[in-house]
Amino acid sequence: MAADSRRLLFLTASEVDDLYGLPRFTEDDRLLYFDLSPAERKAVYGMHTTSAAVHLVLQLGYFKAKRRFFVYEHAAVLDGLQYILLRYFPERDLNTVKPLSKPTRLDQQEIVLDLFGYRLCDAAARAELSRMVRERDKEMDQIFETLRRSAALRCLMMMRSHALVTEEELRSLSAEVQRASESP
Repeated sequence: MAADSRRLLFLTASEVDDLYGLPRFTEDDRLLYFDLSPAERKAVYGMHTTSAAVHLVLQLGYFKAKRRFFVYEHAAVLDGLQYILLRYFPERDLNTVKPLSKPTRLDQQEIVLDLFGYRLCDAAARAELSRMVRERDKEMDQIFETLRRSAALRCLMMMRSHALVTEEELRSLSAEVQRASESP
């Protein structure tokens, strides 16, 4: 822990970078992550400019690798841009690829989300998630509200009905308890 910080550090700077930093692709990684499905290819070739198309391939590859989006400096992604140009746009030069504007970047992120069946977590989605968590919390409270021996079988039945106990864990119990914990 840093001397001037009161926060706990669970990950090293390198581990944080591995999780949240720009992907660093090997040649094999590039072949895998920058490979385009027919739907992705259609979206890429539907872009109005080569710069936008190249950046869309880059965003697609990064999203495939880490399931997140990145705001990056043009200089930080030159290797990826060069690879994409050589693979998909060999007639173009790296000097012709310009950085994306924020609106174009955000539009491309929506395209990527749509291609992968994801959606943004807007206010309505957050409200629905919050409702689901509160509902699930009530269910969990009912299961664990009483940890008396006399209620153990009922708790086990509820845990089983909510998939909170694995089959392997159940097999470690006696056959009698396993049968008794099955839902009626």
